[in-house]
Amino acid sequence: YIRDKIVLSQQRPYASKVFANEVLHGAGQLHAYFSTDMRRIFREKAAVIDHWIAQGLMDRVDSLHLLFAIWAMTQTYADFEAQIRPVLGIPRMTDDVYATGADLIVKLVLQGCGVRFVRAAGPRGG
Repeated sequence: YIRDKIVLSQQRPYASKVFANEVLHGAGQLHAYFSTDMRRIFREKAAVIDHWIAQGLMDRVDSLHLLFAIWAMTQTYADFEAQIRPVLGIPRMTDDVYATGADLIVKLVLQGCGVRFVRAAGPRGG
């Protein structure tokens, strides 16, 4: 999900900026969507995270707020690229900048949520 959101930020930054601008201005055109479809989608994704928590695969976290945090971290690469470029001292965003960002976000989320990997039983039981 994180890597897909970074790719979306890279490939469609203007769509993200229009969306963010609408939200910053009160989301008048999106309020109905947020309170219906988006709410349903977020709750479905949160249910998956809650299931992982219940299985002991990760620490107990507020799944909805985790999704907001992931959204914010990934959206930054589209919405604030005008800030990122001069801070990094680069003339344009590159594949490496997006990949480095995605790698860090994945690491922060996995480690921050205490994700535990379970090795699947192979043909030899290990």
